[in-house]
Amino acid sequence: MVIALFVALLGCDDGSVLPDGAVFYDVTVTAEADECHAGGEGITFQQVYSYALVFSGSAVNVYMREKSDEGAEYQEGAQGLTSGCDITYSSPIIGETLEDGLSVKWVLDGTAIYDGGDDGCVEGAADWEGTETFTIVSVDDEEVADPSVEEGCQYLMSSSGTISAEAP
Repeated sequence: MVIALFVALLGCDDGSVLPDGAVFYDVTVTAEADECHAGGEGITFQQVYSYALVFSGSAVNVYMREKSDEGAEYQEGAQGLTSGCDITYSSPIIGETLEDGLSVKWVLDGTAIYDGGDDGCVEGAADWEGTETFTIVSVDDEEVADPSVEEGCQYLMSSSGTISAEAP
């Protein structure tokens, strides 16, 4: 399900055009915990994404695409705020009907410590260290193979990355 959530997040076509001045990061998102299935058995996930951050004062728009899909357009995935080296961001409510018939809506909330190119905030080679949480906000589970996914359950992810040397 987590893969489907990220795919749906990136598949939202809001007509966004990536503004000039974006700062690019290659971010690996890795599943850490599944609170939506008994025993956390429903999650195995690791994927590299390209995040483009566009700043306006302390406000930030986070645009995303799969790193392996170089030809794809960035989609605005979340909006947030920065304070010093910290960033917090949230997506709007996103929904989709998945392959198994489950109709689900969720939000993505993230926090990270990031370097803007000066290596002053994140220790080591990384420029981005954070967490992301997918929270299920509504589920229509009629006749679904896995009715264990309930409103309020969460998928917890870690995110780690570096500033990308190349802009698309």
